[in-house]
Amino acid sequence: MLHKPARAANIGATARAMKVMGFTRLVLVAPGAPLDGEATAVAHGAHDVLEQAVVVDDLETALRGATIVVGTTARQGKDRMTPVKLRRFVTDVLPAYLPALLAVVFGCEESGLANEDLDRCQFAVEIPTGPLFHSLNLAQAVMVVCYELLTSAPAACSTPPT
Repeated sequence: MLHKPARAANIGATARAMKVMGFTRLVLVAPGAPLDGEATAVAHGAHDVLEQAVVVDDLETALRGATIVVGTTARQGKDRMTPVKLRRFVTDVLPAYLPALLAVVFGCEESGLANEDLDRCQFAVEIPTGPLFHSLNLAQAVMVVCYELLTSAPAACSTPPT
């Protein structure tokens, strides 16, 4: 689930990354970019994921029906939920909640998820990065999460995450 994605290219790249990992349910919350030719060009081979994407106005609507909600973040702070490393979450935490309808929420490219967005999640996860730079491209982050789910928690993939 992409919350307020700003760039059509990132939406298209996300669709492609998801499909490569076997996921097809893409939810866009208040996108700031249209699903135009740029999104389609970058989605190469995943046009169906774009065409079937669900677009909603707010996070509350997007999360209806989800039984476990996970927010992704690289930011930390005293007023923010403490994130769990992605692999630990997928291997040690998630299995206790299965079967579940999993929603994974990714924030906008510029600022990620706000505190109030993370407050709607039961868990926050972070993707470990090297020491030089901690912010992944949106589609790269989606692909890493999908990869971890596919390889470390295949039972979670019977109902594809959003």
